[in-house]
Amino acid sequence: MQIDGSPYSYRPLDSVSAIRILALHPAQDFLEPLEADLLHADREQMLLLQGYPKRYDAVSYCWGEATFSQQISCQGYPIRITYRVDTMLRHLRKKARERVLWIDAICLDQLNAEEKAVQVALMGDIYRQARTVHVWLGDASDEHCIPDIFALFRAMAVRKDRLAFQKASLDAGTHATKVDMSTLIADHALSSFLARPWFQRRWVLQEVVLGNNVKVRCGRFKIPWSWLAEGTSALVSGSDSNRVLEQHGDAIFHVLALHERKDHLLDLLGKFHAAQCSDPRDRLYALF
Repeated sequence: MQIDGSPYSYRPLDSVSAIRILALHPAQDFLEPLEADLLHADREQMLLLQGYPKRYDAVSYCWGEATFSQQISCQGYPIRITYRVDTMLRHLRKKARERVLWIDAICLDQLNAEEKAVQVALMGDIYRQARTVHVWLGDASDEHCIPDIFALFRAMAVRKDRLAFQKASLDAGTHATKVDMSTLIADHALSSFLARPWFQRRWVLQEVVLGNNVKVRCGRFKIPWSWLAEGTSALVSGSDSNRVLEQHGDAIFHVLALHERKDHLLDLLGKFHAAQCSDPRDRLYALF
């Protein structure tokens, strides 16, 4: 229960291997208030103890504007969050059981510069150790055609042939439909998808490369990262590829480079020259 409207007070982490994890409470209704417990866990014990009680998933997303208009209740005390984080957590929240997450906006004490310096240096290990990494691309409405776009990527990845580029009879989730590549481009649905901010950012790169099980989420729809990457590879080999590359070549090349997983720093600097970051020093540090 919240006491006098006081904000949540972060308890210091007691070792270098310690992290906070967010145990997000379940809710039947999407609009129910966000509630969670913020727990301390030890990454080394997670690795060594077979029956460690809390395993976590990690989230890869773009912060966006730092406008903290929403809140989540942790042990009864509020933590201010952005609208983007609020929407993401509502989509990740389960109906019947808790979901355990590591998300930097909440699991790091954002007012503690010393703690952030230590924890940010460990983020590679945090993402590598996560059970699943959820790539959050943002919310989705009907005009975004996300089921059709994901169905197209899935067909191209699974069939391994470029004929899926033209027309494929696919299961878009709820019904069989004809997905036409040219139609998706004409309606700007694919361009709009590839223009989402996540594809432009630099820090998210390591989060995908180091993740062992990566899922891409857009609204209530999801697809394995491997299908998105392999579908993108087919995308650039198809008859309509020039139009897509002209508009969003950087986003496509980022996906392909992540899938190839080249690890020489000079290769990375070339592959991701267009990936954005707010601090110029991160052009190197985010890739290192």
